[in-house]
Amino acid sequence: MQKKSGPVPKKSRAGFIVPVCLFMCGVLLSFTGIWSAADRSVYDILLRIKCRVDPVELTPRIVSVDLTDSAERSLGDAVDNRTAFADALEVMKKAGISGCFDFLFAGSRDPAGDRRLAQTASAVPGFVVVTVPLSQKETGISNTALTAEENAVLEKNLWHPVIVHAGAVPSAAAFLLPYPDLAARVPHLAHAGLLPDSDGVERRVPLLYRWNDGYMPSVPLVLAAQALDADIKHSILDAGREFIMPLKNGKNIHIPVDINGCMYIPYAGLWKNGLRRIPLDTFAAAAHDDTVYEQLYDMLDGAVLCISDLTTAKKDFGITPLEPVYPLSGVHTTVLNAILTQSFFRSGPVWLRILTSLLLTCGVLFAVVRKKDVWFHGVCGIMFMLFTGETLVLWFCSGIVPSFCGLCAALAVFWLSAWLFRLAAAYRERMLMENALSRYFPRALAARVLKEGKTDLVPAKKELTMLFSDIAGFTHWSSDKAPETVHAFLTDYLTSIAEIVFAHGGTVDKFIGDGMLAFFGDPFEQPDHAERAVEAAVDMQKKIRLLAAKWKPLVGIDLKVRIGINTGDVIAGNLGTDVRIDYTVIGAAVNLASRMESNAPAGGILIAENTHKKVHDKFLFTGPELVTAKGYEQPVQAYVLDQHYD
Repeated sequence: MQKKSGPVPKKSRAGFIVPVCLFMCGVLLSFTGIWSAADRSVYDILLRIKCRVDPVELTPRIVSVDLTDSAERSLGDAVDNRTAFADALEVMKKAGISGCFDFLFAGSRDPAGDRRLAQTASAVPGFVVVTVPLSQKETGISNTALTAEENAVLEKNLWHPVIVHAGAVPSAAAFLLPYPDLAARVPHLAHAGLLPDSDGVERRVPLLYRWNDGYMPSVPLVLAAQALDADIKHSILDAGREFIMPLKNGKNIHIPVDINGCMYIPYAGLWKNGLRRIPLDTFAAAAHDDTVYEQLYDMLDGAVLCISDLTTAKKDFGITPLEPVYPLSGVHTTVLNAILTQSFFRSGPVWLRILTSLLLTCGVLFAVVRKKDVWFHGVCGIMFMLFTGETLVLWFCSGIVPSFCGLCAALAVFWLSAWLFRLAAAYRERMLMENALSRYFPRALAARVLKEGKTDLVPAKKELTMLFSDIAGFTHWSSDKAPETVHAFLTDYLTSIAEIVFAHGGTVDKFIGDGMLAFFGDPFEQPDHAERAVEAAVDMQKKIRLLAAKWKPLVGIDLKVRIGINTGDVIAGNLGTDVRIDYTVIGAAVNLASRMESNAPAGGILIAENTHKKVHDKFLFTGPELVTAKGYEQPVQAYVLDQHYD
């Protein structure tokens, strides 16, 4: 049997090249966004876990004033004529706080109520009213056209940040504005637009909408600028990285944004467990009831208010990773909370993904060259655990949104493909080994050798029975025969006698021209190895007489074979060099078996005394006779199997 050495065979290189190439393709695909839907699912799961074990900090400054169904019933007509909202502004003016109306107030209703609302809104410093951005398609459907006055109002409220990278910030074809008097007099307008992902879930919010030569800021961005005393004239937009909002105290707020100018919404938990809330009817009552005002004062001190509509009829709800029904006003307060507390989620930097990919590539190259499957699977498992651990640490410690599925899929494809190649290679190697072992053993025994892992066949001293056979006069007969004739005859002859050896559980050591060396009792113990050898010799002579009758008319050979047998201690196992190794037997007992063969009568079987002692009661012999053998000082006794036995 040959020992593997030298360079990797060409066929086995595919098991290295193909899995590595598949992994590299998977890495490249992970940068294309093809796994974004799967990554969103992972993000949703991790967000829910984070909200339970390590929620985002909530600032006490934000207070939500909610128009609920019960508050709407309590207020009655005060909602329709907008006096309830004017009363809420009166409370804010009295408390010296600011905030926003998350209501559009489109069109005029009650003239007196509209005038009062506009006048009161103008007296609340920094107060914000929403406007809704419209796409080109929405503008065409609603036939919305802005007047010169509306254009002027919009221009007044635009921001003009320094542009480092404009990216793909969404553009608005038009805006839905509050009724003209309120739009003109309110201190600030800000957009309340949202951009749900393709599955309809609110995960990111656009901070800006492009319009004309400027940008309409979002409601939470304007509220945060007011609360933090920001210098918006020097704000910086670097789409794909961050929006920088300088503060007048010299510090900067760095808000991570994607290429669309959107920031991740850092949900802190379920809506009902969120910020402090006051029903609108209670809040509006404080404008006329000092007792109610005093009860609310401590909550209102230094607060930023978000007055929003939570009535079920208005259906101002959306889907979030945490809840299938979530008030969209809660998105704005969540984003505002994130800016005030600087608790942001962000995409991982490209350099980190590249570094992770390179480290995984090194791990892949290390794993694929491991010869032992346990090391291969172990390295792959460690890589997966380390990558998963890195993802979790970055998420829970730094708020870096996982980009997990692409590289995870690349690792999985690599592992599966490499494993399949290993299985195929192992199967091929097993078949080759089984074929190689079938030179020595019957196929069933070869399969057992492989199954029981005895392929190393370490040399060891054992008592075995050796059988030598040789054709009498073969050299003389073959000297004038065509090679094809000699080959055909020898193939039939050697195949026939080898099958008989195999049938008796013997091992074919080697063929030496027309001769054969076989032994019995290894690689598996056979207590009756001597008996097996003699029985094999008897069956061989029977077969040889049949072959003689077959081949003499064809090639003119008078086929007679000498067989010699000896039992004794030998060294059996794999012996050789790094270049070639053979499974063989060596020792004086082998030489004596050879001498038995050379002294055997043509067509007869000669066995040494050691074998005779083990089988004398099972076969008939003549003798003894003395045989001179190399390595033995005295002639040895030998016995001829009685020719009448078979």
